[in-house]
Amino acid sequence: NLFFYHNRMINGHAFISITEVSGGDIYIYGNSAVSLPGSGDGWTVFKLSSRKRALTRPLYIFNNSWQVDFDIIGSPHNIWKNDHIRHFNNACYAEASDTFGIYNLGADNHFDYDCSNVPFPEILVRNRMERHGRVADPMFRDPYGGDFRLRKHSPCIDRGQKDGELIPDYRGRRPDIGAWEGEELVQGRPFRYWEPNARVPYRELPRITRVRLEPGQVTLWFSLPMDAFSLKAISKSLRCGETDHRLVYSELSGEGYSVTLSVAGDPVPSGEPAGNCLLLFSEWPQALNGRKLTAWASEIPVFLK
Repeated sequence: NLFFYHNRMINGHAFISITEVSGGDIYIYGNSAVSLPGSGDGWTVFKLSSRKRALTRPLYIFNNSWQVDFDIIGSPHNIWKNDHIRHFNNACYAEASDTFGIYNLGADNHFDYDCSNVPFPEILVRNRMERHGRVADPMFRDPYGGDFRLRKHSPCIDRGQKDGELIPDYRGRRPDIGAWEGEELVQGRPFRYWEPNARVPYRELPRITRVRLEPGQVTLWFSLPMDAFSLKAISKSLRCGETDHRLVYSELSGEGYSVTLSVAGDPVPSGEPAGNCLLLFSEWPQALNGRKLTAWASEIPVFLK
């Protein structure tokens, strides 16, 4: 249950290495990577190997953006592959290369709805993959400057695969291809902590894994199912700039992983990013297992008032 998202990578040897990893699920989305001219560092975006161990559950690789001068997965000189790969809605511009960079397929692999400026390899076409893929320049705005948003007439706009569970929010008829949806990074499903089958020393504390600010309400997602009473009983407010917005409990949903809070008084400014605001609680709310909320790794700063 590994989530790897919203990372910006520059001049990596092998940006994401999943070598001899077993288990799953793994979610990789909303990332971008660029190899700058003359860097000479790169080898591959993904290093996947199943020589000793292979994934037994899906590896979701979706809505990422790459501008690189090397392969996507593996190398023609190495048998790099893995099983259960779900690869879709990724935008790639290959510099100084004539291949999309896929040389081997594991069991139960699916590639589709990707966009590449170079043709998809025969191994994908022969296996009836990338039937909805697009061979075109994704038209990133300024990849060398780190800007992977799409230009106005990009062939990736509204051309991605729909998946209501993995991509719950998007604008237009379909999701865009690539790491960006309009002016925002693609949001995948909110993280939920899974208790592992094996005994491990780590104990997850509930933390906020997603925030949505709207003029009349605030929605929070948590890594553990929350106790409704602990959220109702405490006083809550959202501070944006110099203004405090009092929050009132509305409902707990999504099996206890999500809470909706209504905004009393002045509404939150439309389009206000969560990064400009912070949450204030009179006490820490707690999960159903009794563990109190932590501010560590929260998607929004959280403090006691």
